[in-house]
Formats: sequence, C-alpha cells, structure tokens
Amino acid sequence: MLEYINNIKNEVSHFYSIDDVKKQKRKYGSRKDYNNAIKRQYNKEQEQYIKMIINSNVNFNKLGWAKEVSKIINCKPQKVNKWMKRFMPEFYNDKCFKRSCSTNG
Repeated sequence: MLEYINNIKNEVSHFYSIDDVKKQKRKYGSRKDYNNAIKRQYNKEQEQYIKMIINSNVNFNKLGWAKEVSKIINCKPQKVNKWMKRFMPEFYNDKCFKRSCSTNG
C-alpha cells in the first residue's frame, strides 16, 4: 500500500511540481488586495446608476420612490435604502422620504 502511494506521489509531482505552485504569481497579490480590487470595481460600476438616479424623474418626496429606483439599479425595493445609504448618503438624508417610526401606543 505504501509503495502504491509513493508511486502516485511521484507521478503527480512529475506533472505538477510543488515549486511551480510557489512560483505562481497572483494577479492581485494577497486575498486582501483581491477583495479591495473587487470592491473598487463594484463601486465604479455603481457610478452609472448614481447618474441615472439623479437624472430620473422620480419624486423622492413621496412614498413609493424606492420601487421606482429599484427598477433603475436592478435590485429589490427592500435593498434600495441600504444601497442609497452606501452610495448616495447625503442625497438620501436630505431629499428622500422616510417613514416616521412612532411608538406612541
């Protein structure tokens, strides 16, 4: 059994050396660099939606604006508020209608 395992190891190492794995370079470097690059790319892609939202005819002062914006940014209406807080925080806080949460019984 041990001889069989050694034969397999030799065959595999013949085709794919461990040194080759160590010498391979990653496109982004570390995992952290990769995650940062993907995040920057996603943020850059969202810039087109920001322009589309600002230039749209959506009335942000009335209830129901999130449904209209969801069609523009291609996400669920439930996720629009989170998206707006992330990419357009000043616009969201100043111009968008938000429900008032009163707990007066």
